[in-house]
Amino acid sequence: MHSQGLTHGNLKCTHILVSTDETAKICDLGLTYGPEQGAFNRWKSPEANNGSGADPSKPGDVYAFGLCIIEARTGAIPYDMDSDDLVENRLRQGEAYPRPDGMRDDEWDVVKKLCALKPEDRPTMEQAIEMLAELAAREEQEERADAKGKLKE
Repeated sequence: MHSQGLTHGNLKCTHILVSTDETAKICDLGLTYGPEQGAFNRWKSPEANNGSGADPSKPGDVYAFGLCIIEARTGAIPYDMDSDDLVENRLRQGEAYPRPDGMRDDEWDVVKKLCALKPEDRPTMEQAIEMLAELAAREEQEERADAKGKLKE
């Protein structure tokens, strides 16, 4: 989408569909603004929520994509136990998203980059996809090595 010059502006797990061949499809493009425009949104980047940056923006989509990874990994929406006011205050104070329980170091390293508080510190979506592909390849190699080790036992 970004390679075609488009931004989403309201990316979250409910706007990502997965086909039977495991291809992700982004939906609700063009429906990103409605009555809630201007209101705090826990999937939006800090700069979009505080009005200091463009909205929608490519770095904002990257931030939201990082939160989608957290949501997909944990099964919970971002900041699921916190009120919108509390989350908004944390972001205004420059607090980064806390590391979820059970997230591996290498997974968290990628998510931290995607969810960097400053938009200029985030990778492009293309770079994010490359990082995730590398992570998936490493995890696949580890799983194969573990499976071989179990066969030898």
